[in-house]
Amino acid sequence: MQSPEEIFKSQVHAGLVDRNIDAFVAHFAPDCVLRDMSEPKPRVGHEALREWVTAFHETMVDTTVEYLTLFSDAEFVLCEFVIRGLFLGDEAAPGGTRVALQYCVIDEFRDGLTQRETVYGVPYEQQLRAATRLVGVE
Repeated sequence: MQSPEEIFKSQVHAGLVDRNIDAFVAHFAPDCVLRDMSEPKPRVGHEALREWVTAFHETMVDTTVEYLTLFSDAEFVLCEFVIRGLFLGDEAAPGGTRVALQYCVIDEFRDGLTQRETVYGVPYEQQLRAATRLVGVE
């Protein structure tokens, strides 16, 4: 049986690095709750999770993940990490802009599946705007 840290890393790798949406979603309980603190309402269930990760894939490619802090206590995992990749959204330079996005996530696991995930950090869009301004893109 995998540890919560191993499950978390597998989930992140599947969704953000391998871009395998089905494998990513399979790490979550069918009635999972994703609470991104930058959004007004939580996302509930596999379809909402699939929508969330698909939107990420539409603007980010060539992603890697660096784990800064990762630990668990019973059924909880806390992780601080950096996602690096090529941003291809509207505010990117021609050909894309290299960015580093920082987050802190708390996951609650039961029976090997993520039941609840809470994402803390500066909203994705704000981090991207700041990164594109740093490289001179307005």
